[in-house]
Amino acid sequence: MRAPKIALLSANSFTGQVPHDYPNARTEFAWAHYLNADMVPYGKKVEGYDVVLVILPKEQVVRNTDGVKYRNNPIPHQHRIIQQANLLIRELKDTNGKVGMIQEGPYQYFQNYETEDAVAYLKVIKQFDFILAHDNQSALFFRNFNKNVDTIPTVTLHREYINVPFDERQNSAVIGGGFCEWSGGLMGAFVASHAGIDDIIIPESHTSSPDMELVSGVRSVPRMDVNQYTLLLSKSKMGINLMPTIGAGSMALNCIYAGTPYIGNMAIPTSRLWLSIVANQNINHAIAIATEIRTDYRNFAQYIMEARSSYENSNHWPRNFQSHMNEILQ
Repeated sequence: MRAPKIALLSANSFTGQVPHDYPNARTEFAWAHYLNADMVPYGKKVEGYDVVLVILPKEQVVRNTDGVKYRNNPIPHQHRIIQQANLLIRELKDTNGKVGMIQEGPYQYFQNYETEDAVAYLKVIKQFDFILAHDNQSALFFRNFNKNVDTIPTVTLHREYINVPFDERQNSAVIGGGFCEWSGGLMGAFVASHAGIDDIIIPESHTSSPDMELVSGVRSVPRMDVNQYTLLLSKSKMGINLMPTIGAGSMALNCIYAGTPYIGNMAIPTSRLWLSIVANQNINHAIAIATEIRTDYRNFAQYIMEARSSYENSNHWPRNFQSHMNEILQ
């Protein structure tokens, strides 16, 4: 059977096939690579594909989780993609085969949009032929609005495993994300500090802020490509990502390639690959785990071997991912 011709439509400016050594670590580039899909930015014509996968970008959030509105300048109606999405889907269906949506951000995120955008979102997700959710919990939500829902596992571009000996690593931890509710970086820094870590490293991201270094031991470093990031992880004792948000969870995979134990939120599917050391938001438990990793090389090595074995037997492993997605997209 012929493999389907696939396009992945997103807000990124990249066009065409993603090479294996592409340095951007965002998950959609790995998806496109392993699906042999053409990446197409919004605004470009898409026609002649068997399957079009659409990543609807997150719209402007106008209220916090308590419903209090921010005093920001709204994006004009005509520039908000969600308001044009019904027309976009009709056009894609006219010139291609199936048109599906890939979840972007937490499934409940749309509820903090402008009201007209939130209502439009619920209407739009009904128009897709199918939806690919990040995880089973999100899939349950989307099935209320679309009967054809499956999951798309997080993947990262495959590279060689790195094995830096325990005693050659710095007494450092890499924290995933900045100090905000979305990414939980402050709690990650808290765990590292109380576990006796001297150097708490936070790479620049969209959640970073200059005041993070006010916390003792915290050091901000510039944004990195995936190879630089993996190398940074490989020189550290651990990676910590206590984000309460259920997202793609690519840091857990990057830690596997770096040979660096990872402490994360068990609700995120990739965190479960590190099942024996997942913290699941229990901060005291996370501190105990981090202290154990910092001081005991035997547990350090065992955790890495277990995680790599789990990874290679999961649908996050590139070959297994391809088989999983071929069944869904045929």
